[in-house]
Amino acid sequence: EDERGKMDGETHTGAQEHELSAGLAPMEGVGDLPFRLWISQTSAPAFAITPFLRVTKDYPLRRVAATYAPETALLRFSVNYSLVPQLMGEYGPDLVRIAEGLLAHAHFVDFNCGCPSPTVVGNGAGSALLETVPKFDAFVGGLAGALGPDRMSIKMRTGFSIGEEFEDLLGVVAKHAPRRLTVHGRTRVQRY
Repeated sequence: EDERGKMDGETHTGAQEHELSAGLAPMEGVGDLPFRLWISQTSAPAFAITPFLRVTKDYPLRRVAATYAPETALLRFSVNYSLVPQLMGEYGPDLVRIAEGLLAHAHFVDFNCGCPSPTVVGNGAGSALLETVPKFDAFVGGLAGALGPDRMSIKMRTGFSIGEEFEDLLGVVAKHAPRRLTVHGRTRVQRY
């Protein structure tokens, strides 16, 4: 390497290069196993994210049913994409308990902080986690601390009620450095 940062004829800028890939977003009621399998046969997605699994203190108790994400076990050699299981809940330790089992078969787990459903939000999950920056920070920080930042990704919205929240929420994401961030470009109030 010379003083200008060149190595073997290439310019070294210090910036990380990121490989771009395309995959299937989670779509409740659409992105189920038959759809993921059909897409994998007609195209070449790099990854597929499952629709969310709602995690509570009582469900699932110890492990996830094999029917939730068969690509992580029974079909793992039959698909040409990596599966990213998506979980949703309001209590970090419950999510970590289930995520740890899934991480034995997946590179990372996605956490849904964006669902706008009144039932979900009323129970403190989904977009409810975006109501305040400290609440979101504690939630994401707890998951990153328990699992490691490279073992999780976040799905979120631009805010709970106003888009001006987005910059502060992104600061939280940057602080905890998840593997991936997916942003639904609306606030919770704007719904679907």
